[in-house]
Amino acid sequence: ASAGDAVITWNANAGKAAIAACLSPTGNPLLESRMYAITHVAIHDALNAIDRRSRPYVYKAHADDAASPDAAAAAAHDVLVSLLGQLPDPLTQECIDAGIASVEADYAAALDAIPDGPAKAMGIDLGAAAAAAILALRAADGSDTPMVDPSYPEGTDPGEYRFTPGTPFAFAPGWGDVTPFVLKKSSQFRAGPPYGVTGKRYTEDFDEVKRLGGDEVTPPSARTDDQTEIALFWVESSPLQWNRIARRFPRTWASTSGRTRGCSACSIWPWPTATSARSRPSTCTTSGDRSPRSRTPIPTAIPRRRSTRTGLLSCRLPPSPTMTRHTVSKEARRRRSCVGSSALTTSASRPAA
Repeated sequence: ASAGDAVITWNANAGKAAIAACLSPTGNPLLESRMYAITHVAIHDALNAIDRRSRPYVYKAHADDAASPDAAAAAAHDVLVSLLGQLPDPLTQECIDAGIASVEADYAAALDAIPDGPAKAMGIDLGAAAAAAILALRAADGSDTPMVDPSYPEGTDPGEYRFTPGTPFAFAPGWGDVTPFVLKKSSQFRAGPPYGVTGKRYTEDFDEVKRLGGDEVTPPSARTDDQTEIALFWVESSPLQWNRIARRFPRTWASTSGRTRGCSACSIWPWPTATSARSRPSTCTTSGDRSPRSRTPIPTAIPRRRSTRTGLLSCRLPPSPTMTRHTVSKEARRRRSCVGSSALTTSASRPAA
């Protein structure tokens, strides 16, 4: 197999490990995306050291061009084993062990396919060095911030932060302070605050959430079947899903260098959204069941999920996640394109007031 194939293979191996470790598809997308990003930076820098095609991220050494690129791509092994071993509660040790076992099995298979000799040995050493460099750089990036904070302060007035009903904690309130991979600082492109609760735009979004967010029984929903299908399609972990989608277009990345950069970019791209948006928690709701300008209330017993633009939370009733106008219109035009995913990622990440 070519080194380019090894890059794609380890992209898939990382996803397998995340699933085995219970990190995906519905676990912790923040730590999952960080793991993919660090993995592909290590692979990029290892292969780039053999055949310099772009600027290194952190590992700047030049390697012997006789080193095996396939062995160097196994830099992913050292990153994955290290990061899986650091996963916090509530992930169990059983899940973590299963994820590491998945990586070790893939690593053994990858090395068995490479002929023994100096090229293989040099490639393995190179991969280990590249992995060590990026792991050291990210060791104090702030990602050890608590994922769950049940003592995060709540407000009492309309427009102030409250926990999502049924979820008595704030999720990752400190994630906005995690060091970005590409941005100079997490606030570099931070979105503005939600609309004011007495404003016309807030009221429009509030009413739209009620109209589209029901379970089609109580309350009813104006959501189309197509909108419901699209929403359900995007429930899966975004980092896992977009890396899998990217692997289906190898012609776009015909060269090893192209695949290396492509997988790195695909793994790093969620970070500007995740870190720039999470200066405040994401599992929150606006106080009050009625917008000051809305004529009808949201039923008080229904947990709610956030609207993209206002920070409002819509009804979170099975089987249909809410689709706001901003999300639906982009998805309807683009179907399941990258632009549509960006809209959903923003909806999932943007904090409420």
